[in-house]
Parts: sequence; structure tokens; C-alpha cells
Amino acid sequence: MEPQQTKRKNYILGFCALIYGTLLLFLLVDGAASFIIYSPDPWLYFYFFTVQTNFAVCLWLLTFGITRFWGTNSKLGRFVTNRTVMTFLAIYVTIMFFVVALAYQPIYLGKYRIFDVEHVFTPIIFWLYYFLIPGQGDLKYRASLYALIYPAFYFCLNMILGHLVYYSDRVKPVLDEYGFPKYDAEHNVITEIIPGGRAFNHDYFDPLAYPHIALYILTFVASIIAYTLLGLALIKLKKLLIKNYYEKES
Repeated sequence: MEPQQTKRKNYILGFCALIYGTLLLFLLVDGAASFIIYSPDPWLYFYFFTVQTNFAVCLWLLTFGITRFWGTNSKLGRFVTNRTVMTFLAIYVTIMFFVVALAYQPIYLGKYRIFDVEHVFTPIIFWLYYFLIPGQGDLKYRASLYALIYPAFYFCLNMILGHLVYYSDRVKPVLDEYGFPKYDAEHNVITEIIPGGRAFNHDYFDPLAYPHIALYILTFVASIIAYTLLGLALIKLKKLLIKNYYEKES
């Protein structure tokens, strides 16, 4: 039997997970529908690492929320709170957060959007759950390396598609200095054609966007080291919380 206090905590965390998970699901489905209907490249939506990571977190939150009310000790309930599984997701949202903050929307250039559900709120929410839930099973430091298998696969896929596939041309409205569409004399929206480029997710992945190939290689070696260290830091902090708080609490 679970202690009453633990049960209450599980119910609160489960309810909050269901609320945010449901909102995130609606946002992701709406984004997918918009891409499928309006984009000449519908597959592009699911190509983004951000979307893939948010779908994974959304599935985790909904599963966690449901199993807190029905089936905490079921196989699914134990799987969703497995420390290695949670660590993998924590590393993915961390990679997403820092790549966006440093490359996609550089915070040092004032381009970072703080009120961004997928890039800001989702990582913060999952970090909270990662540290608030003690979890089950062993947690090894090598998990930080295993977690990089998926990002490495994504990188390789991006490199292949980036060299073999081209985005379709896009029609985009011309905006004025206030960000509103411009109109011609007949009140039609003035548009421009954006040529489709190579299907790299971002210039961060495109070797031709770098002044020298050595800088490109150095960037990715540094990225791998940074992601590994971030993963190790997450695991270390998790272990400290388990040892100094959760084990004493039980």
C-alpha cells in the first residue's frame, strides 16, 4: 500500500500531467493539421526534432497521468516511471532547449521567445517531473551515452535528406514594417516566392552554412561533448535527490 501522502502527491502530479499533456496534444495536432492542409511539404512538420520530442513528452505525460489514477503498479505504470526512460526524455528536451536557445532563436541576439510552449514550457515541465518523481529501477551514468543514439540517428537522417531532398517553393505574403501583409492597388495581398532549399532542418545541420568544414566538424564534436555532460549532470542531480531526499523520505 502506498502512504496516503504519496498517493495524494501522485494524484496531483497525475492531474497536472493530464492537463498539460492534453493541451500539448491539441497544439501538436493543430500544427500537424495546418501543415498537412497548407504546406506544400506536409511531411516537414514531423521532420522537426522539436515536434518529435514534444510528441514523446506528450505521450509520457498522458500515460503518467492515467496510470497515477489507474494502474500505478502496472507494467505500464512502472515503465513510465523507469528512471532510464525518464532520463532519456530529460536529455532530449535539454538538447532541444539549448539548440533552440543558442542556434535557432539565439538568446544572445535577442531572438529568443520566452512564451513558447514547445521550446520553453515543455522542457521546464518535464524537468520538474524528472526531479519531482523518484522513479524506479537502476540509473547508470552510461544512460547519458545511450540516450544520444536517437539524436545521432536524427542527425544522420538529416544529413541524408538534406543532400537528397529539396523543399518545395513557398508563397509568402510580403510584410510591412509593422508585420502586416502589404496590399496592391486592387487590394490583393502582395506575395513573394521563397525558393525551396535543401531539406536540412536548419543551417546548424548544413555543412555549406559554415565557412569551413573544420568548423562544422568542431561544432558537432563540441555538441556531442556538451550533450553528454548535460546528460551526466541530470543523472548526477537525480541520484543526489534519490539518495538525500527520496530514500530518507521513505
